[in-house]
Amino acid sequence: MSTSKDRKQRAGLKFMSGVALPKLLPYDKLIHYIKTIDFTENIKHSDVVNGAYRELNEFLLKLAEMYIEPVIGKIIDFGHAEPLHYGNNGWHFWHSFVLEIALSKSRVPQNCNELSKLPLDCAFICYIDCAKGLGLSRLAKKAR
Repeated sequence: MSTSKDRKQRAGLKFMSGVALPKLLPYDKLIHYIKTIDFTENIKHSDVVNGAYRELNEFLLKLAEMYIEPVIGKIIDFGHAEPLHYGNNGWHFWHSFVLEIALSKSRVPQNCNELSKLPLDCAFICYIDCAKGLGLSRLAKKAR
């Protein structure tokens, strides 16, 4: 056990007798040195093991879903599959809002009475196609 008398002089750090300890590098010099090392230098392409590697794209997308909140936020979590049901006013209001935006962006003329006259890139047509694609056929029929 050391006493206050022992602390008057600094003793060098001893690891192994006869072996000098390396000096620590500052972080910026260490990173610069590490970036110069080619870690795949001695690995041949034939040494790669099949099945040990996988694409990161799917994994990164799943991670992003965990951390990034969807555009419509937590509203979608409380939704019900039947948007026209009377007891599900949240979905009704949401679809009414999206439909209103789609119609305002479409600029459908007052005299237009057939959907076939509208261009395919019209926001209203895109909304109806999305509703069909999501399996909301009743909503798509009601919007038409």
